[in-house]
Amino acid sequence: MIASFLERGYQVMIETSGERDISVLDRASSALSDLQMPRKRESARNRWSNLETSDAARRVEVVLADRHDYEWARAALQTHRLNQRVNAV
Repeated sequence: MIASFLERGYQVMIETSGERDISVLDRASSALSDLQMPRKRESARNRWSNLETSDAARRVEVVLADRHDYEWARAALQTHRLNQRVNAV
């Protein structure tokens, strides 16, 4: 289905909560994956392999509630070198 939209000239962006595998998506589409913070008790759902396959067409979103979230997200972004590999954080 995504391919048919791309073929017709549409821009396709898929947003996930971070637990879905984005490697199966057409590379011409744009994907946004959320990083779930530990304090939300949902960080176990993060699919870290999505970060390993991220490139300039991908985006990562983090929603911060406090300084602890910020420090955790900063460490995760540095560990996975996302500032060097994705379009936007």
